[in-house]
Amino acid sequence: MSEQLANEQFITNSFGDQILYSINRHCFDHIGSDAVYRSRWGDSLFKENTLYIVAGSDSGMLIHYLQKKGLPKGSRYLLVELAPLVAICESFIDQSISENRILISTTDNWLEIARHHSFAEYAYLDSIEIVRSLAVEDANLPDYRTLWRELDQSTQRTLWTFQIELGNSTFYTRQIENVCENRHSAYYLKDLFKDKTAVLLAGGPSLDDVLPWVVKHRDNLVVVAVSRISRRLQQLNFHPDFIVTVDPHSCSFDVSKHMLRFYEHTVLVNAFHATPLLLGQWAGPSLYLDHRYPWKTDSKMVDGVGPTVSNSAINLIVALGCKQIILAGLDLCFSAEGFSHAKGSDERKAGAFLAYSDQTVTTNNGNTAETDNAFFTAIKGIESQAKTAKEKGCRLINPSPNAARMHNVDFVPLDSITLDTLDTPAIDTIRSALPVENSATRLASYQQAGKEFDKAQYTITKIKKLAKQALEHNDGLFGRNGKKVDFKHKLHMDKIEKQLNKDFKEFASLCKLFGMKEFIKTFSTTEGDSWSDEEIETKGRVYYQAYISGANALLDL
Repeated sequence: MSEQLANEQFITNSFGDQILYSINRHCFDHIGSDAVYRSRWGDSLFKENTLYIVAGSDSGMLIHYLQKKGLPKGSRYLLVELAPLVAICESFIDQSISENRILISTTDNWLEIARHHSFAEYAYLDSIEIVRSLAVEDANLPDYRTLWRELDQSTQRTLWTFQIELGNSTFYTRQIENVCENRHSAYYLKDLFKDKTAVLLAGGPSLDDVLPWVVKHRDNLVVVAVSRISRRLQQLNFHPDFIVTVDPHSCSFDVSKHMLRFYEHTVLVNAFHATPLLLGQWAGPSLYLDHRYPWKTDSKMVDGVGPTVSNSAINLIVALGCKQIILAGLDLCFSAEGFSHAKGSDERKAGAFLAYSDQTVTTNNGNTAETDNAFFTAIKGIESQAKTAKEKGCRLINPSPNAARMHNVDFVPLDSITLDTLDTPAIDTIRSALPVENSATRLASYQQAGKEFDKAQYTITKIKKLAKQALEHNDGLFGRNGKKVDFKHKLHMDKIEKQLNKDFKEFASLCKLFGMKEFIKTFSTTEGDSWSDEEIETKGRVYYQAYISGANALLDL
């Protein structure tokens, strides 16, 4: 293909359109490219403040069309092309017209280029549109099918992570609600099982195949289970050493409530943001991941990295010092029958996944399986974790032939796995290492938390006061609400902003997080020197009102 395109000559039709025949054939022969594009997109391709990610360029004709029509304010066009066409397409761009707002890339570097051109701002504003050129729709050149599949998958995954970030206030709300339960860090158990083997029991279909082996070798394993499989384990009367839960949403209680019956034999390890419905009813010992407070960093902690509970559990096991982690039920793809979870789960009872998914992975046995955004993101996270673990002398093994193949995770059949002997039952070793827990230690923890909350309330109230002062100065800077125009107000606003970013950095960031939906309104995809006075005044007002909204949300918790 590369050689074919590199040697192919452009042809010109009766309308003056110059195309590569292998790409566009007779697409523009009847009414010309301008008329075809007007009919295909109308004005939908010319919205202001929008990032258009376009698969293909129609032999460069789409570039000519955009430049002829004129680019809308604040909008950019990233055309993702086949590698042999990149240089050709770049030669068609007239910078006097495009002003660096028409960009060319391949599927390998589109995100890097997009990030240098306000991708995050467009994403937070929900102003990204993914467009298929006629070259992709017609697919006269099959390579464009591959280009579209790769681009669509990667953009959807990237945008998915931005949507998750917008919901971060939920995680920090749960963290604040859980402060009294999050008394002891999982760091207490660091390197407790140096050079031992742990098994992670996750909820994928292959769990059913591995469980009998786990039961057989129970005495020589440190068993870590995700909370959602508790009902399945209870059916087997099998108690894990650790149960891990991370989901902040109340629905997690319905899925994982059977874990509450394990309290006598199991230690709960929870993300700081786990739902209080589970954490508040847990009667046994518990340890938390990450930090206790959203505004204060623990000096020693175990990272609860996501996005899934399995990612968090892997980090826990690595922190325990294990040299080998066996992944059971960590398929991260749909089974051949269309199931995503093991028997006994609510997802399994709901039936097979029958919808089409164009995201696929290769399994350990070389087959192809469908997956989704959450699973795919988890795969990438686990591959990174496995690499870090290997550097620390810890090997990750997945014995399931039907699980997604992952870099740095070895596929080893169960009968080929070797285990060292545990001299003492794992749960006994864990209990002996746990910190003392009684009424006196709990009271001391609650009192310390009370002091932290008093400090937080005072600081957030101060931030709210400063934001209100900045609003008044913003009015004075532009002569609004009866105030006389005076540039001195700008100096006062700069002083307040410096104070927020320096003296109250952690709490100011938290206010921004809780006021994110308002702060998004201040994001811009255009250069500041092109703003009118009215736009500057409006952005300043919305900015400080967002601080107040975030502060109020925190104070209401």
